[in-house]
Amino acid sequence: MNGEAAPPGFGARFLAFPDLFPARRAGESWGDRRLAFDLPGGPYLAAGLSAAQAAAAEERFGELCRPPRAGDGDGVETRLFAVAPSDFLAVDTRGWEYALDFDYAPAAVRIAGIRLMARIDWARSLSAALWTSEDGGAAGDLFPGIFENFLRVVVAYRLLEAGGLVVHSAGVVDAGAAYLFLGRSGAGKTTLSRMSERAGRTVLSDDLNALLPDAAGGLRVEKLPFTGDVGERRKAAPPFPLALLLRLEKGAENSLQPLSKAGAAAQLLACAPFVNRDTHRRELVEATAAELAGAARAGVLAVSLCGGVWDTLRGGTP
Repeated sequence: MNGEAAPPGFGARFLAFPDLFPARRAGESWGDRRLAFDLPGGPYLAAGLSAAQAAAAEERFGELCRPPRAGDGDGVETRLFAVAPSDFLAVDTRGWEYALDFDYAPAAVRIAGIRLMARIDWARSLSAALWTSEDGGAAGDLFPGIFENFLRVVVAYRLLEAGGLVVHSAGVVDAGAAYLFLGRSGAGKTTLSRMSERAGRTVLSDDLNALLPDAAGGLRVEKLPFTGDVGERRKAAPPFPLALLLRLEKGAENSLQPLSKAGAAAQLLACAPFVNRDTHRRELVEATAAELAGAARAGVLAVSLCGGVWDTLRGGTP
């Protein structure tokens, strides 16, 4: 180890007793409230919420959240359980970039975070559980963020089962079709999204979007309501056909160049959070990225500070 300390074990940053992490979906529910969330790959059902948690979720997700219906039986169900605040460590987040802890296994994924324990299981079909000490009722309560952090992981695994991916990207709609801009942090996704929104285009998200195959053999982009600085997060949006998958770079001038299928697959793999680090599902993630890239028109878009990006996209042929 060359004198370096070994990395902490799973959950050691967040949990007072990591060895006592729940082995199955069990515990005392917060309450009897149930909600359904209409997100890509859904519906996603949540059971065992308190009244305060349900109200916080409804406020956060707006029209994407509703009471369950009879036809929701094929959705992914999550059960919420109450645990004591003493089960979690106090975390000083000043100057710290927050990231969840993951423990990947063939039949389950365990997740730990600030006031959060969760697991995703595949005993018969995908199901999940969330343990938290946050009730959602007090000002400053962490529950909305806890639930959102957990739900986006569930959505990532659900879409993988459906042949799609959650993708770190900016999604912008122009002339009825979606453009996905992928790139490292600082490549300009948010800047491009703001410029596009000011020009009257619809921004789905400047951070996370869903990419899925459609019935006609093409691809569709669907809005995700998670994180991001641009785009309306509480309203529903229809799916849009994918126009272009673009690796975004900074350049001295705007230009559009072709991107190979292998290059597009590698970019999708790099931009698929949560699932791309799961060693037990790595082959599935790689195969899914390759399938999606094979059905996409893809290019490398260099963007300058001079504007005119959409003129470049309309005039170029990747």
